[in-house]
Amino acid sequence: MDTTLSETQRLLRDSLRDYLRNEVPFDRIRELEREGGTDQALWNYLQGAGFLALPFSESHGGEDGELTDAAILLEELTRRACVIPFLETTVSALAIERHGDKGLADEIVRGVIGGTTTIVPALQDSTSGNGASPRVVDGMLTGERLFVDYGAEASHHLVEATEDGEAGLYLIEASGEGVAKESLSTIARTPLAHCSYDKAPARRAGGLEALQFLNGAGRALCAVQCVGNAQQALDMTVEYVGMRVQFGRPIGSFQAVQHHCANMATQTL
Repeated sequence: MDTTLSETQRLLRDSLRDYLRNEVPFDRIRELEREGGTDQALWNYLQGAGFLALPFSESHGGEDGELTDAAILLEELTRRACVIPFLETTVSALAIERHGDKGLADEIVRGVIGGTTTIVPALQDSTSGNGASPRVVDGMLTGERLFVDYGAEASHHLVEATEDGEAGLYLIEASGEGVAKESLSTIARTPLAHCSYDKAPARRAGGLEALQFLNGAGRALCAVQCVGNAQQALDMTVEYVGMRVQFGRPIGSFQAVQHHCANMATQTL
């Protein structure tokens, strides 16, 4: 499998990297983490630059790109520790577009591309005791989900629930009736929420195929985040050992330090 970036993809990566370096300082990221919420100015930039449209079908206003294009953007956003639901919104909208309700897909994808819609998954997590499993009866969803990324900030939730014993994904308006969102105080650096649904109006967004895509693509993009974090740590380390002077010379000139950096690189690349 050839993972070499095309010239267009390299330009895409470099364009976003330069913008983030110049316009999104780490001091701003730290302030957002302290205050809570998301970086709306950055989200507006991504929308205006057309980055939000990249992986979606041209028939819905997108650029007919691939998940790889979104991954390239995500790696750069992660390197800068940006506080926006890019992963969550992208993978949720793609699940609906590729494997869900076609009528709903056009509405949702155009909203995402236009910058007005953000969607976050609210999925079952067997390791966290994730609340009462949501169920749908007569178009109304009841249940709860714990630790929903950006649950209090997103415009929509894509909830894993069952209807007549069949698992599926259901779209909930986060500001709609029957929805309660409680922001959680955790050690996580992104906002988390406890979301409760009491007969909240729900639209079926997709069945098992959409759910499987959401889980699979979501895990792949989470791996991209890990790569972005590791690469940023490596770059910062290499820069530091080139500047830090001890015994009259940069510590990066010592073989033992070079070996550690080489080990970091092999574990990252």
